[in-house]
Amino acid sequence: GKDHRAALVRDSENSFGKVRADFIPVYRIKRGGKLYQPAPRTLKAINTVLESLKAWDDRPMASISQTEIQEWHDRYVAAGKESAANRYLADLKIFFKWAKARGFIKINPAAEVVKGGAYQSRERVLSQNELVAIWNATAEDHPYHRIVRLLILMGQRRDEVGAMAWSELDMEAAIWNLTATTIERAKNRRQHLIPLSSPTLDILKSIP
Repeated sequence: GKDHRAALVRDSENSFGKVRADFIPVYRIKRGGKLYQPAPRTLKAINTVLESLKAWDDRPMASISQTEIQEWHDRYVAAGKESAANRYLADLKIFFKWAKARGFIKINPAAEVVKGGAYQSRERVLSQNELVAIWNATAEDHPYHRIVRLLILMGQRRDEVGAMAWSELDMEAAIWNLTATTIERAKNRRQHLIPLSSPTLDILKSIP
């Protein structure tokens, strides 16, 4: 019928190549209720992954299956590139999640793709010189720079700091109270009282 033909036309117009070209200029991430353009390094990493899949450019987004994405991911794992494979998959999932939210596809084929290999979190600790270099590189008054400096000063997990709420902060007592209401963010699921140093308070007070 007409509806079926219209759907086929729409799917053919929403090719992988077209959607990936649309994605990079408009993709934003949400932090603290506000939308920000991702760091150039983040955009470059995602774009590199998408460009590696140019063979899909002429295909309708709706024709790309979970199985294909899983096989693509598993090829990197089989080649001994577990860490890279999982990073690439995370970037591709961002793209397909965005495409679904924008209505380019009805089903996200990357949503259920599983990580492979025996990749473990890295235990390497930054040296003093590396910390100084990162601190000096984040001197601008920018949301990402503030987050990086807070991570250095507080020694907390990225997701916890990124989801920090003003209601959890007692600026006078210099305490961040990761309470039971937000305990799902704390790995050990216990109340967590985190002291805030003077440099940390200065950064928090500088946030608009």
